[in-house]
Parts: sequence; C-alpha cells; structure tokens
Amino acid sequence: MSEIGETWKAVKEASKVKRASNREYSTKLLQEKQIKFTEYNGGAHLRVETTQGVIDFWPGTGYWKTAGGIKGRGVNNLLSMISKFK
Repeated sequence: MSEIGETWKAVKEASKVKRASNREYSTKLLQEKQIKFTEYNGGAHLRVETTQGVIDFWPGTGYWKTAGGIKGRGVNNLLSMISKFK
C-alpha cells in the first residue's frame, strides 16, 4: 500500500475511535444529568425526551435536531437546548 493509502487508513481508524469515545462520553453525560432518552442502533442514535418533544441525537458525530427543525452539534449545545425547554 502506498504512503498516502496508509495515512488515510490511519485517519479513518482514528475517526472510528473518536466517534466511539464521543458515544460513550455523551451517553454517560446524559445519564448523569438524568436526561431521559431511548437508544437505537446500539447507541449510535439517541432519541432524547423533552417537555417540548423529542430531539434526535447522534452522539458519535454530535449532530442533533429537534422535531421543529432546529439543528446543532455537540452534547453541550444539546444540553443547552434542553435547558431552554424547561
């Protein structure tokens, strides 16, 4: 394999590790904050329950969106959005 191929293989593997770490950290944080959610696809997709409806959250990438069309990234931004609903 060429040097470029080896580099991209390493980048791809690092990305997988980072997404797995994000999934673990974000899920634990939501549990610690006692946020109710349902797991789908082995934790790759979480449906967070709020007083204003649900928020779909993909903790590996940090992407989330509300049923009303508001979108964002990051678990901390998600927590901020949830706090606005209280």
